[in-house]
Amino acid sequence: MRPIPPKIREQISLDPFYRFCIHERYRGIPAKGRITIEHAWIYAGRQINDLWALVPCAEEKNVGVSGDDKKFNQYVALLRAKELGVWDELKNNYPRRDWDQEFERLKSIFPKI
Repeated sequence: MRPIPPKIREQISLDPFYRFCIHERYRGIPAKGRITIEHAWIYAGRQINDLWALVPCAEEKNVGVSGDDKKFNQYVALLRAKELGVWDELKNNYPRRDWDQEFERLKSIFPKI
């Protein structure tokens, strides 16, 4: 796990988005365990440490997460990038991935958010 820099940790502590598990908030799945922060995306073999790529999950949805839970975490992270207005910055900073295609793929799996 890559440590979250102090500046980003401070932003997370002030943002109400990070107080609740995204699976409980958007999917109605009760959170079990404490809320942890997941690095939703890996790029060039490293976890992306940008605010948009960090999502709050109940511990069970973070530790060893895979399958639909991981895809959901990634989708919410991309939604956050759009919400925070950093979509173009994301595409410039991580150009080797087709982020528009990733977003559409995940949107087709989770259309109700």
